[in-house]
Amino acid sequence: ITGLAAGNDYGQVYNPITGIYVSPWHATLVYWDLVFPDAAELPDGKLLVCGGFTNLSSVAVPYLARLHATGSVDTSFPGLNLEYTKSPYWVPRLNSIEADTQGRIYVAGLFDRVNAVPASGLARLLPDGTVDETFVSPITISPSPYRAVDLKLVGKWLYIFGDCREGRTSRMVCRLQVELTLDWEFVAGAQLELTVPGSPTRPTTLQASENLADWTDVFTNAAGAGATAFVDPDAAVKSRRYYRLKQ
Repeated sequence: ITGLAAGNDYGQVYNPITGIYVSPWHATLVYWDLVFPDAAELPDGKLLVCGGFTNLSSVAVPYLARLHATGSVDTSFPGLNLEYTKSPYWVPRLNSIEADTQGRIYVAGLFDRVNAVPASGLARLLPDGTVDETFVSPITISPSPYRAVDLKLVGKWLYIFGDCREGRTSRMVCRLQVELTLDWEFVAGAQLELTVPGSPTRPTTLQASENLADWTDVFTNAAGAGATAFVDPDAAVKSRRYYRLKQ
């Protein structure tokens, strides 16, 4: 699915193979502009589409929809509530989406709140469509002078193309590490040593849990420190021990 569309009470999608504009799935489509600016395939074969629509096939899925392999709308996916509170003259929108191997969804566009959660133009969703509040992007997206942004996920790096800012620095391309690897090994005395990765700009926190529900911070690797080895004193006395990384 590619291309933009404009029309009166209906939208069309350009098929670059046939060179024909078609009405997708004979669907009723309500939109403002930027009908289908991007699409992404999920690991289970379903398809995400984003744009300036409010519903597809009479299903209320604003901005972001998930489709089955047949093209029908997945009604269990909620869509998004986007807000742009900085200006009454700009309409919120999604410009680009990417999905990683875990099914998490990265969305970029003109917004500063997603489902009431603050996010300056870039956010990550969990596979069920809810906002991943553990993801706090240091990158902000600006609507001016360029109204477009594009995401590309390559390995553990998310590339943001467009008018983006990191702190006070403005760039047309930013790179954000979104996948972290936690290495571990048993050392002397059967102690568990975990190697916590580092980041040049953000601290990395190692969290532990006994039930995958309640998480506790056990070690924080300072920004710019590089990878650091940490021996967990509780690993040998707990019957179960789970770990995760947070930035």
